[in-house]
Amino acid sequence: MKFLCALFFSLLIVLQMPCKVTAQTNLVEVHFLDVGQADSILITFGEETMLVDAGDNADGKMVSEYLKKLGITQLDYIVATHPHHDHIGGMDDVIQNFEVDRVLMPDVSYPTTHYKSLLKEIKKKEIPIMNAHKGVKIKLGRRVSVQVISPSENAEYEDFNDYSAVLMLKHEENRFLLMGDAGVEVEKQMLNRLKKKQLQNDVLKIGHHGAISATTDAFIKAVSPETAVISVGKDNRYHFPDHEVLQRLSGNDISILRTDQIGTIIATSDGKNITFHTENNLISHKKEK
Repeated sequence: MKFLCALFFSLLIVLQMPCKVTAQTNLVEVHFLDVGQADSILITFGEETMLVDAGDNADGKMVSEYLKKLGITQLDYIVATHPHHDHIGGMDDVIQNFEVDRVLMPDVSYPTTHYKSLLKEIKKKEIPIMNAHKGVKIKLGRRVSVQVISPSENAEYEDFNDYSAVLMLKHEENRFLLMGDAGVEVEKQMLNRLKKKQLQNDVLKIGHHGAISATTDAFIKAVSPETAVISVGKDNRYHFPDHEVLQRLSGNDISILRTDQIGTIIATSDGKNITFHTENNLISHKKEK
């Protein structure tokens, strides 16, 4: 009887103890944020977080509020793919609002107020900077990795966009290729350097907002994605995405999802399947391989 009473009170104490609620740990979410004619991508895996770009200068507040709405208070990594304003403009705002463990960026500088402001905030909060170059690999837990595919160390390009940090996200059987603003020259290097199996990805975030300077037919065929995501502003002055790029994707039977048409796009991976939805609606479902 004494044993049963002791057991009862032990269980009562356990039930009254605070319980930490955590997200389902085998799901990876990739949020392609609708930041107009700019780029911002959030990757989450349980409590692990990575923000790739943060939109233009006016987007920093929106990106910060989006993260807060998800309950995010800290970022493990921020990746500045390259120092153009439509990728890093809002990043100083994000760094002011969140604890950031590391910043990953290519070893190139750009003489703009946006870039100087970003470096100032990084220095102010004493955040370590990692050089984003081919071969750098980051683990987000046991099952998820993000690898830098380009640029190579000491690479030199005529087009500044080609210095973009190209990232490959792997979650068990699923792969996402995030091209930043990298163009044709980088695509050629990847085609020459990587094996066919290494290039194949399920989801391709199209380079340079769908400009004709990227996404060649040869590259599309090699990557062979089921879905292409284009981050682009509605009725933008550049007329992105280019009609020819859209034709190339359609001609290869690739589903096209655009932020200017449906807003923020969220891809959820369980390691085998990928589902796509906006903040309110299911878009499509990729069947198990």
